[in-house]
Formats: sequence, C-alpha cells, structure tokens
Amino acid sequence: MRYIDAAEALCSEIETDSVGEAVRGGLDLALRAWHDLGPAWDRFGLDLLAADEFLRDLPATVVECDVPDGSERGALVRLLAAVIAWLEGAAADEHRQLAERLGYDAAANQVRRAMTALP
Repeated sequence: MRYIDAAEALCSEIETDSVGEAVRGGLDLALRAWHDLGPAWDRFGLDLLAADEFLRDLPATVVECDVPDGSERGALVRLLAAVIAWLEGAAADEHRQLAERLGYDAAANQVRRAMTALP
C-alpha cells in the first residue's frame, strides 16, 4: 500500500476509533516519515515521540505501507489533524479518568507542536 493511501485510510478509521488503536497507528505512520525522510524532520519526530509517550495505554498498532518519498506532506497533515481531533475528544470525555484525559490533552498539544515543525 502506498504511504498516502495508508494515511488516508487511517484518517477514516480514526473517526470511528473508540479505543485509540488507529490513533497509535497514525502516530506510527507519522514517525515512519521522520525515520525515512531524515534530519530536517528531527524536531517533528521528537515531538511525536513525546506525544506517543502519553499514549502508552492505547493499543499499539503498526501500519504496513511503502516508504514515504517526501511528497506526502498533505496526507500527513490531514492524518495528524485527525489524531488531534480524536485526542481532543478523548480529553473532553468526562467518562474517562482525569489522569487519562490530561495525558490525551498533553499528547494533542505535542502533536500540534510537531505539525508546526513540519519541513
């Protein structure tokens, strides 16, 4: 599967994700861009790693796709926007424990920060 197609598929999955598995998949896919596209992406990748630390309680998932080639910025921005929207919704969910909600809020802020660092 092409990287762009995987990112678009995850955007759709995140909208209906109740346990966060697609969210972790989205972060995994975004981190793959960092690993494959090099040092210009370092601040972006480090911010995503920080966000991922807040989400360790979510199920881990790995998405299989081709290596990004650098033309995926638009798809990556849409994917991260979907991740942020899910995290904001989870942070506002009063049925969740306070510590969990605070972690989701912090992760959303880290992902926003990562987006500002996109080359």
